[in-house]
Amino acid sequence: MEVAVSDLDIELDWISCEILIAINKNGQTATTSEIKRLTGVEEGTKVPYRMKSVLAPADLIELTRRGVDESGQNLPLKATLTDHGAALAQKFEEADDVADTRDVYTDKLNVRLTRIESQLDQLDTDGGPTDDSLSDIQNQIDELDEKIESLYQNMVRFRDYLNERDDGGYSEYVEQLENSAEG
Repeated sequence: MEVAVSDLDIELDWISCEILIAINKNGQTATTSEIKRLTGVEEGTKVPYRMKSVLAPADLIELTRRGVDESGQNLPLKATLTDHGAALAQKFEEADDVADTRDVYTDKLNVRLTRIESQLDQLDTDGGPTDDSLSDIQNQIDELDEKIESLYQNMVRFRDYLNERDDGGYSEYVEQLENSAEG
């Protein structure tokens, strides 16, 4: 999901949007570690890259380095929303825009699932879940299961449509891709 931000000369991908939302939900300030946990985007440098190269230059966040720990390692960056960033994050939260491509939509569902798993892990370390939190998490899981099933059904319909329209051309194309990936 690329979001064209009308009064900015940038486009934000869904991870950048999720970062803004996470910072906003965390009281308008968060470290990279907190953002990774809140968004579920924990692999690699996806979060710090977007913070440094996209969001800060667009004046949506301000970054500060909190110093070093006792071993001399840099502490995580701290991001604070600017007024414009906070307004934009609020818009994204209200819209909760669903991705318009299946790959991005699948990625977004995976991130949400990772976020739920992270919440469960946090509950375990906090002394266990409450009935309300378990019910909320189960509702989120049920919602994700429904969306995944819907996505799967739409992908099957799309595949069948392409094969019917192109006399099996899509299946041949996928087979070629799989063969080239193996070889």
